Amino acid sequence: MEAAWKCYELAKQPENSISQTQVHEALKVLIEGGVGAAIEQTLYKQVENSIKENLSTMIHTDITFPCFVNCVFEHMEQSKRSFLHILKIFAKLTNSSRVPSLLHRAYLTTLQYPHHRQIYKLAGDFYLSAYLAFGSSQKMDDDMVHDEGSKNDSQEACQLKAIVLQMRTIRQQAQELDLFQDIIEEALIGIVQSRIKEQVTTVASGVFGKEVIGGLLDWLSDDLVHWLSIATERQDTSAMLSSEHLRYHLYDSFVRLRLDEMLSMIIDYPDSKASFEDLHFTLPNTNLRGELIANLKKVYENRILHPGVTTTDILTAYIQSIQALRLLDPSSVLLEIVTEPVKHYLRSRDDTVRCIVSNLIDESCEVLADELTKAVSDQDIVDEDNIGDDWDKWEPDPVDANPETSSKTRRSTDIINMLVNIYGSKELFIKEYWNLLADRLLSNLSYATLWEIRYFELLKVRFGETDLHKCEVMLKDITDSKRLNTWIHSELLKAPPDQQIPFEMNAMMLSGQYWPNFREEKLQLPLLMQSALNKYTKAYEIAKVNRTLKWQPHIGQIEVDIEMDSGQVLSFKTSPVNVAIITAFETKDSYNAEELSQKLQTSVSVIRKRITYWLTHRVLQEQSPNSYKLNKDHTFGTITDIIEEDSESAMASAEEQREEEFQILWTYVNGMLTNMESQSLERIHSMLKMFANTECTLTELENFLSRKIREGKLVCTAGVYKLAK
Repeated sequence: MEAAWKCYELAKQPENSISQTQVHEALKVLIEGGVGAAIEQTLYKQVENSIKENLSTMIHTDITFPCFVNCVFEHMEQSKRSFLHILKIFAKLTNSSRVPSLLHRAYLTTLQYPHHRQIYKLAGDFYLSAYLAFGSSQKMDDDMVHDEGSKNDSQEACQLKAIVLQMRTIRQQAQELDLFQDIIEEALIGIVQSRIKEQVTTVASGVFGKEVIGGLLDWLSDDLVHWLSIATERQDTSAMLSSEHLRYHLYDSFVRLRLDEMLSMIIDYPDSKASFEDLHFTLPNTNLRGELIANLKKVYENRILHPGVTTTDILTAYIQSIQALRLLDPSSVLLEIVTEPVKHYLRSRDDTVRCIVSNLIDESCEVLADELTKAVSDQDIVDEDNIGDDWDKWEPDPVDANPETSSKTRRSTDIINMLVNIYGSKELFIKEYWNLLADRLLSNLSYATLWEIRYFELLKVRFGETDLHKCEVMLKDITDSKRLNTWIHSELLKAPPDQQIPFEMNAMMLSGQYWPNFREEKLQLPLLMQSALNKYTKAYEIAKVNRTLKWQPHIGQIEVDIEMDSGQVLSFKTSPVNVAIITAFETKDSYNAEELSQKLQTSVSVIRKRITYWLTHRVLQEQSPNSYKLNKDHTFGTITDIIEEDSESAMASAEEQREEEFQILWTYVNGMLTNMESQSLERIHSMLKMFANTECTLTELENFLSRKIREGKLVCTAGVYKLAK
């Protein structure tokens, strides 16, 4: 037994004279003696100690990855020379299948597993430097890779061939060792993914005006994939290094970059059209559609849908979102999902409808102007069941599409219809256009209606002639007013001097029942101005028998010249109320607000509001609270232009008009409850929808009836309304 153990110990020495037969006999004796497990353990321990002494410490030095792999390879060769013949005999005697792999297991458990991170770093540094070396030179081709080299090679070519030789040697040694192959692939995967992300950021970040995905794919094929084929010698690698997966990672990196830039891309549209075309190509090849939707909703909420952004800016972003997202997703499902919070927020703003209509008839808003001139019928005649000649390009809607909305409706709805659908009804927009048209016509003192007629005709095609009948009458009123005004002036010129108007005067004759309610403001005009209105009325009554004029003296504009005591003449274009105020100072140098309100027969609040105009231009000065006088001491600079006042709407405010509509509703409700004694809220609402011209929502009606309860005109018991007794 002892002699056998000594023979075994001698057999492990690198240089020994022990024959294979002697080793076989010694191991047989030891195994039969029951020390086979001890033999295996001592062999493993000896290999482990050798690895720790010679290789493990080497990792923490400045060794390169090729040198490290070569050292491991030489160490294992030495271990094989020392132990492999013993292991083979031992395995044969014990019939053990795991004994031959003892060396490999020792390297795995002692070197690769404990030092995985350090080995990965060595591999990553080497392959990254190899890639950068290839990236700095475009001269390496397949012939050079497989060429042994010649004396005529440049220094750069020699360096590249040396790197290729190192990579080839590493792979051969790693395969023979059956070590580090996973680490090498992991390092290669990390490098290519980081390079893809870096290249995408460098090429595409902030670049919206041109397509970049084609160039990135060319770079991937010509640069990264080509280098990988050299680094791996075109041998089978994991799916993570396949061309298909690298393209997927490129698409994924590109889409993730664009996720952070979506709002900027939308704001820049149509200049960013190319970037959306790239995104349209790449997004279906990733799993980021849900993330895109969530990200866009968050961006809208944080940067657009808050009180600090004007309604006009929100609408601009919404309109551009419609254009951009339809290019990204022609099915419009993405648009429908993403913009729902935007529509909900716009409904909560009071000025949304007015902003939409203003943009609709504004020449500077090219997008809506183009949409308005499109033929609506072209989109509506599409048959959803008839795919046509493009049947081979048909695609179903995405799985997240709303099943309640047809594909045809979603795809064919244009921008204007989407804006109208924010409220679900065109009545609000027609009413707002009615009010806005009235303001625009009254602010245009030249009777020019060419542009207004153009937009009216376009809107009439889209919304129907019946709903816009009032607007048609308004436009006709302006045309008739121009003709009548010319005739009245010619007649007044023929009149005696005392019946003529001493200054130029133009008027608009409006059919009151077709126009929105005017802003109420009582005013007593100066005698000269009132006399001119009376003379104009008499001339009109001659032209239109049995008809007369009811003036709105506070609406309009007057050009007035004011001569100061210094002889300087100031020209202003302002409202009749302001002219009436300054005219009062012709007979008296100072007034207080109460005196002016009595003289002009208007409220003190109107005086305080209107007199600010003259205080701002320093024609008047406030000598004490609510007391004003002419500013005779101030010297005005040279003034050549007419000073114009900011225009103010002649129409009643939306709140005032709504209140008047509710008063009309009250007459219906009062009569209804008088005849039927009591009714529920739902019944009252349905009756009003049938018989009243003015519509209101159930919530608005409930709030109005609650106000009448507070006023003591109604009582409500168990949800039933009655007139108060």
